[in-house]
Amino acid sequence: MTKKKFNNEIEEDKLQQEICNDFHEWTMAQMVQSKPVLVLMTILGQTLKIMKTTMPPAEYESIMDDVYNSRNRVEPFTKPTIN
Repeated sequence: MTKKKFNNEIEEDKLQQEICNDFHEWTMAQMVQSKPVLVLMTILGQTLKIMKTTMPPAEYESIMDDVYNSRNRVEPFTKPTIN
């Protein structure tokens, strides 16, 4: 049996999707206009600022440690092939 979502949860889901869609559109436009590394560094910098602003210091530090410690386990994307 699934738990029914409340109206505010549904609205939050819609808002999250809208934010995601807008961000994707912005990112794609920036990638066309600028070097991808400039776009990704801007996104990363803003992400870290939001995290540091909204998270308790211990949680922020824990996440940053986890990211650093897993840096060598990250696999690059493989480009799809068109047959």
